[in-house]
Amino acid sequence: MGASVLALAVIGAGVWFFTSGSASNSDVADSTKGYKLTPAASVDDYAKDPAKPDRSGPLTGKSKADAEAAGVKDPQQAGAQYQSGSKDNPLTQKLLLLQGYWGEVQDPAKVINNSFSDAEKKMSESSNGAKVSLVGSPKDVKPAGFDGALMRCQDLKTVNDKADGTLAKGPKEVITPVCIWADYSTVGMVVAVDVGGALTGKGIAQDDVAALAAKLYNTSRTKI
Repeated sequence: MGASVLALAVIGAGVWFFTSGSASNSDVADSTKGYKLTPAASVDDYAKDPAKPDRSGPLTGKSKADAEAAGVKDPQQAGAQYQSGSKDNPLTQKLLLLQGYWGEVQDPAKVINNSFSDAEKKMSESSNGAKVSLVGSPKDVKPAGFDGALMRCQDLKTVNDKADGTLAKGPKEVITPVCIWADYSTVGMVVAVDVGGALTGKGIAQDDVAALAAKLYNTSRTKI
């Protein structure tokens, strides 16, 4: 599985990864109510990939049921794929993916506290035989400029016995940081992959993904 395919598999798995935790709604501002998720055109040196249209619209079926079970009333989805680097040199490319939901989030702490533990199963279903596992425990984070909401990050490790370290077949092992935020109206999952770095075992640092997630949080919400 190539690094870019891995990132897309994370998004395809959805954001409802369940585990225990200790986040508190006392850290969530009432002023975060009444927003919708509108992915920004760019963040840092990442710009929206014009070949990948935004994902938006109401949820239906199992996706809606999962979102409602996680604590989002009347959920709408929104998401975008961003890219930096040269399209002529894939090894310079970095991918940034935002997948989120907006609606009435009655208990943001529940959403955050219920993040990640089902990730192995959902990712494995999308990973073409690669082995997916969580690394360590989810960590509550508060990047610079991130206020009035909750964020938690954790790494996913993917081991692919079919890989050979080439761009075509991808790395044998890759660590992918995943960060999720929640407030009273939006939930967002952010994943970043350095394609060239992944092939040499050097992924993007979790703190850097958290910083990007914070910037997207501040630029990707619009008052209803």
